[in-house]
Amino acid sequence: MTERTFVGVYPYGGHEPSAGSETSEMRAARDEADGTAARRQRETLSALLDRGTRGLTWFELANREGWHHGQASSVLSVLHKAGRIERLAESRGRSRIYVHPTAVAGRDVEPHGRRGERRCPHCGGPL
Repeated sequence: MTERTFVGVYPYGGHEPSAGSETSEMRAARDEADGTAARRQRETLSALLDRGTRGLTWFELANREGWHHGQASSVLSVLHKAGRIERLAESRGRSRIYVHPTAVAGRDVEPHGRRGERRCPHCGGPL
C-alpha cells in the first residue's frame, strides 16, 4: 500500500484515540467517521517522507500543517504505535524526532509506550 492509498490505522482498540472526556470522545469519533483522522495520517506520512532523515518533531509537524499540539501528537502516537513511523532516540528543540522507517539511517529508535514515570512521548515533559 502506498502512502497515497493509505486509508488509516487505528491501533487503539480499532478507533481514533481520545483524551477521555465526552467532548474528546465525540471529536475522535467524528474525525474517524469523516476521514479527518486518516487524512491527517496520510499528511503526516507524506511530510515525513518529504523531510527524509531530518524527520519532524510534534512542534514542527503542527506548524507545518496548522494543527494544535493534540492533533500533531495524537497522529504521531497512532502511527508510531502502528509501526508506520519511528521515533528516534534523539531530540531537537527538547522534542523527540519522528521519521519514516526508510529514513532511520542506522540511528537508535525508541519503542512505543511509556518509559518509567509518565512523561510526554514527544517532548519528554511531565504529564
